[in-house]
Amino acid sequence: MKPELEQNHFVHNGSPHTVELTAENGAYELGGDITGTDFGDYTATVTLTDTDNFEWTDGTSDSLNLTWTIGKQQFAKPELVQSHFTHTGSPHTVELTVELTVGNDAYELGGDVTQTNAGNYTAVVTLTSTDDYEWTDGTSDPLNLTWSIGKQQIDKPALTVNQFTFNGSPHTVELTAENDAYELDGDVTQTNAGNYTAAVTLTSTDDYEWADGTTEPLNLNWSIGKQQVAKPALTVNQFAFNGSPRTVTLTETNAAYTLSGHTQTNAGNYTATVTLDTANNEWADGTTAPLNLNWSIAFMVSFNSNGGTAVEQIAVVTHTGATITAPAPPTTTAGGATLNRFRGWYRDNGTFAQAWNFATDTVSDNITLHADWGYRLGDTGPGGGRIFYRVETPFTVLGNGSSSVPIDVGFAEYQAHYLEVAPSNASLSNLEAWGFSQVEIGNGLTSFRATISPDDIFNAFNLGLYIGSGRKDTMIIIAELGTNGQYAARLAAEYTTNVNSITYADWFLPSITEWILLRDCGSDVSGLPLVATWYWSSSQHTSRGQVSGHMPWFLDESDYGRLAWMMNLTYGGRDGDGEWSLLHKEDTLAVRAIRAF
Repeated sequence: MKPELEQNHFVHNGSPHTVELTAENGAYELGGDITGTDFGDYTATVTLTDTDNFEWTDGTSDSLNLTWTIGKQQFAKPELVQSHFTHTGSPHTVELTVELTVGNDAYELGGDVTQTNAGNYTAVVTLTSTDDYEWTDGTSDPLNLTWSIGKQQIDKPALTVNQFTFNGSPHTVELTAENDAYELDGDVTQTNAGNYTAAVTLTSTDDYEWADGTTEPLNLNWSIGKQQVAKPALTVNQFAFNGSPRTVTLTETNAAYTLSGHTQTNAGNYTATVTLDTANNEWADGTTAPLNLNWSIAFMVSFNSNGGTAVEQIAVVTHTGATITAPAPPTTTAGGATLNRFRGWYRDNGTFAQAWNFATDTVSDNITLHADWGYRLGDTGPGGGRIFYRVETPFTVLGNGSSSVPIDVGFAEYQAHYLEVAPSNASLSNLEAWGFSQVEIGNGLTSFRATISPDDIFNAFNLGLYIGSGRKDTMIIIAELGTNGQYAARLAAEYTTNVNSITYADWFLPSITEWILLRDCGSDVSGLPLVATWYWSSSQHTSRGQVSGHMPWFLDESDYGRLAWMMNLTYGGRDGDGEWSLLHKEDTLAVRAIRAF
């Protein structure tokens, strides 16, 4: 029987295919297209080895042609493993879902296999032999596989700082994130105050876009604000005039402002001006107007309170001079109760002869005024009279308790600094008797004897004795003579003055040594109203130890206990002869009281 091919269809696989017969027999042999590799139709020939002896079962003996084929190898169309990429700046390469191997080289990948930039691309899969291969759909055309690299989306950056304050140095903005996909330009660095715009530009709009899909440059606004500057003040706003230029300075210096109007010489009021560079600066309160600072050069009036409380200087800024208002008087406890009285301000210190008149005196240079305390000789005293004696160390006004006062005189001894003479005579008729006694009064009454010069009065006065004795003498005389009738001591003791609603009733008849103090004042009590030449003192004459022959010419030794001392307040000399003298107690003279405080 005729043999057949065991397999008459193969699929091309790049290797040879060989047909075989279903049965082997020595009566025939297989020839022709026994082996084939490529796609196609083939014919194998089975030939009887001996036609003389063999024939086919159908009685024929012709060679038997057996057709067979190698069909094209079919491949599933491959796909790309990844068809979309995002631009990263590095190359992207597509790959097929089926890896190409040596044994699977039926197709090859070409076209846009590797790309870097964003865009749409086509990779081409081509059968290496359309004679041998075809796609599973029977086609063999190249397979176009599209893929793409999308634009990289970039987050829009912001500025790390968008507000600066002017400081004279450049300010540079920076981005919150750095990225090669964009670059920063525009107003990146500025110095002066103002509004600025920095631009962020994508380096390639083909490859990059912002996260919102846009590609336009990103404008980022920023500003340099004006520097706020604290308003300065003047270190000193008043100078004492010294004839040289004076210059004010500021508590702080700053390049943001300039100072003008700051140097002057003459006394006066001035204005210094602080001017800002307003382009870049403003004051701390938001304003920019020039700052006017007032200052002055003044004549300085200083006050030396001479131990009193301090008195502040007074500045006089009028160059032509001006009066000043008197400051509140100083106070002191340095000199005791009576010396604490503030007397006034004086140009001269010590003599206190040039009183400052605050109503009329004007200041035209620096000056120091000096305080004087208490009362000075010739001043009006608190009782309305004139001060004629002053001591820093108080003297004793004798009274009860004094060893020289054996009787009660009605007051205790006290300390005083001043003697004040009454403003008027104590007697209404101007002339009164010293007393009515024809004998010497005892009980401690001050008594002096007339002796060869220098007499007792000179000695007592020069030793400072019997100052402060007049009051107790006055009271001893009154105790002796009583209150009936008018006489010098009583009139002096009853004399009163009223000053500023205060009644002063502590007047008394002065001792002869107290009268000498008044005479010694000279011009300090000039103008004191006197209605007589001779005035009684409270001092009597004593006969004890009297030296005969040295009495006034009109007296004799029988007058010793009837005499009292009198004072000539108009005599110009000071020699004890004619300045004071003696007179009978019952004779009449003027009476002028004094007081001690």
